[in-house]
Amino acid sequence: MPKYQIPKNVGECEIIESRAGTPLIWNRKKSKGKISIPCRDWEHAEEVLKKLKALKNGGELWV
Repeated sequence: MPKYQIPKNVGECEIIESRAGTPLIWNRKKSKGKISIPCRDWEHAEEVLKKLKALKNGGELWV
């Protein structure tokens, strides 16, 4: 299970389709606060997105 560092100011995250066709959680930032979490399938991506939205003030997220 990989661990991701989540910054304090995440912004609005969404699920997009990566170039490989798998779901990817992304917050549309390109600098210091960028989040890009690849997922196995769409159900897993929705589950991870719920966990991400439940985090307050950043922290670590185990996927």
